[in-house]
Amino acid sequence: MIINITYSSDAAHKAVQLIHRLISRAYRDQGELVYECYMVKGDNAPRESSVPSITTKKVIKNRGVWRFIPSGLVKKIKAIVTSKKAKFIICDGLGVARCMFPVLQRSNDVKMVVIIHGFVKFKPQDLENLSENSERVRLVFVSSSLAAKTNSCYPVLRGVSRVISNTLTPDFNAGLRLRDESRKKLGLGLDAKLYLVASRLSEKKDVSTMIHAFSKIVDDTMSLVIMGDGPVKEDLENLTVDLGIEKSVVWLGWIENSSDYLKAFDIFVSASTEEGFGLSVLEAHAAGLPVVCTDIGPHREVLGSSGVYFRVGDADDCSEKLLLTSFSYKKCDLDEKYQEFSTAYQEVIRF
Repeated sequence: MIINITYSSDAAHKAVQLIHRLISRAYRDQGELVYECYMVKGDNAPRESSVPSITTKKVIKNRGVWRFIPSGLVKKIKAIVTSKKAKFIICDGLGVARCMFPVLQRSNDVKMVVIIHGFVKFKPQDLENLSENSERVRLVFVSSSLAAKTNSCYPVLRGVSRVISNTLTPDFNAGLRLRDESRKKLGLGLDAKLYLVASRLSEKKDVSTMIHAFSKIVDDTMSLVIMGDGPVKEDLENLTVDLGIEKSVVWLGWIENSSDYLKAFDIFVSASTEEGFGLSVLEAHAAGLPVVCTDIGPHREVLGSSGVYFRVGDADDCSEKLLLTSFSYKKCDLDEKYQEFSTAYQEVIRF
């Protein structure tokens, strides 16, 4: 039995949830039994989710009354591991792994694989735990760029690290809605040229650079559609007003199954300053959209020669790339990518 623990069921963690479901699928395809759960129940979790949650954010972060009351979390996790007769635990990042190390001490025959989705700072205790359990723990980085950056900061991790690039299901395109159907569903004009930004609205996603770039090229036939939500949304809305383009920007907020609507758009744009992998650009590429994105390692790994790249934070460079009349495109072979992904995850538990 393999236990696959994703940190949160919150909608903001959608990309990570997709990857962990795909990991479960890869193991089940090979006949493995997989038990899925979330470490914490998110504030904005989909109601229909049948995947159980182990605890809450307050317990994990010792907030409120839980600063004074023992949570019994380790005992609870140990009971799950024992009842499922688990041999491997797949952990979503250090947040989950930190809760699991005490469980390893109580379960000598259990091994752990930690998926690192983005750059994180390893505490001295993390490094000590990894060193003490080096025969029972492996780190999986979702891109070579992320692995290189992390290992340069923490060379001691090299011996327990490997890279497995993220991917999508081979039948990803089968679930996509057609262009006109998608536009009608989202309330978008059928004739407009639509530029899409789909991401969490946070500082590192740098959507402000895209807004500045769009303001330099906008005309009556264009709309910038922003799909997502986050802490800097109000600042971004104010920016569109300051630039006088608020009528040309559409705010969709969080859209459930947002990737289903990709064919509604003409160009996908990511101005992100850093990524662990860049799943959204892969989804757009797989859906057949031209992708204009920042020139960072993870984007290059995902798209190769099929991407159009601009300098991080450079709105002028971005606007020039948005005006290109032709884009190179190489078909995305999801069957091959998934097979590589599946094989790699089979191998990573052979230690």
